[in-house]
Amino acid sequence: MFQVRNSGNGWARGIEFEQRLRMPPAAPRWLKPFSFWANQTWLASRLRDAAGLDRPFKEQPRWIANFGGDFADESLGTSLSLMANFVSRRYDYKVNGDVSSFGGAASFDAALYQRVRGPLRLFIEGNNLSNRARVRDEILAAGGVQRRLEAYGRTLLAGLQWSF
Repeated sequence: MFQVRNSGNGWARGIEFEQRLRMPPAAPRWLKPFSFWANQTWLASRLRDAAGLDRPFKEQPRWIANFGGDFADESLGTSLSLMANFVSRRYDYKVNGDVSSFGGAASFDAALYQRVRGPLRLFIEGNNLSNRARVRDEILAAGGVQRRLEAYGRTLLAGLQWSF
């Protein structure tokens, strides 16, 4: 018989830092459309589960970092964004003693938008451009490890966007 229960008492906390760099008014004209940004998040949690074990929340990474650069020129109607995302290893502790470990992940994305006329824009977006697979290790309490690779590939989107 299976019964769903609340997880128990717990807490989560974190801190995030964000940085933005926009070009100053005195910058050369060709440099003004560029901007750069980054953010970093550190997380911590603790949960006392139904079995009385203290552990972090399920699949919660210890840190996440994002970095990117943007080019946006309204006179040309063009915008380009390049982004990188990094997530630390995360874990899921099972009641039977097994542990799922999700490998740290990195992804690189890009997006290009070009105004055609008025509110109509063409776009192309690419996600996971490095084509990295996700790694999941099952560390079994009875001994042994099972490794799984989740290959989800690159995603490319293209189309028209109409803004109201």
